[in-house]
Amino acid sequence: MTNEAPSSRRAAKFLAIGAVVLGIALGLFGTFAIPRFRDVFEAFGTYLPWQTKLLIDFPYLLWTPLVLSLVLWWLLRSDKARVVGYIIILLCEFVSIPLIVTSMYLPIFNLARMG
Repeated sequence: MTNEAPSSRRAAKFLAIGAVVLGIALGLFGTFAIPRFRDVFEAFGTYLPWQTKLLIDFPYLLWTPLVLSLVLWWLLRSDKARVVGYIIILLCEFVSIPLIVTSMYLPIFNLARMG
C-alpha cells in the first residue's frame, strides 16, 4: 500500500470509473451498432472510406480503452501514475467519439453529394 494523499486516491478511482464506463459504452457500440451500419452500407453499394472500413471490419477494437483501463489499474500501483494514465485514456476516448461518428457518416455524406 502506498502512502499517498487520499485526494489522489479518490481522483484515481473517479477517473477509473469514468474510463471504464466510457470504455464499456464504446465497446457496446462497436459490438451492437456498427454491425447494423455494415448492412446499411452494403445495401447502398457505395464507396467506403478507409476509416469506415476499419471500424466495420474490426468493431471489437472499440473494447481497447476498457481493456487498457483494467490493465492500467492492475499494473500501476501509484495513485498519481494511475491519475495520469486515466486522464490519457479518457482524452483518447473523448477524441475517438467524434472520429467514430464521422467515420460512420462519411459514406452517407458521399451519397448525398453524389445524389
